[in-house]
Amino acid sequence: METCLGLFIVLNFKYLRKIGFVKRYISKIRKRTKEFLRTKKRIAAVYFLMISFVFLPIQGTGPIAAAVIGKIIGFSTILILSSIFIGAFLRFLIIVSGLHII
Repeated sequence: METCLGLFIVLNFKYLRKIGFVKRYISKIRKRTKEFLRTKKRIAAVYFLMISFVFLPIQGTGPIAAAVIGKIIGFSTILILSSIFIGAFLRFLIIVSGLHII
């Protein structure tokens, strides 16, 4: 379910970029992150952080926020959806293993 929600956000992000002030804000962030993500090690670190962002059960984290952050950073749709899927799956495994103990 979370992956479907992330897919919906990623595919409809182009409509959000049509709003004037949002478009300027997103373009500024993309310029800054393009310089930061020049090496593959940094891309891998940010990818791991996105998985952790979906995995952590804190208010404000999850597939919607991860999809928006991934698109603003400039990640491809495949990277965003795979990080959402992996994070949601890891959270599922933790919940299931916790229920087994109870």
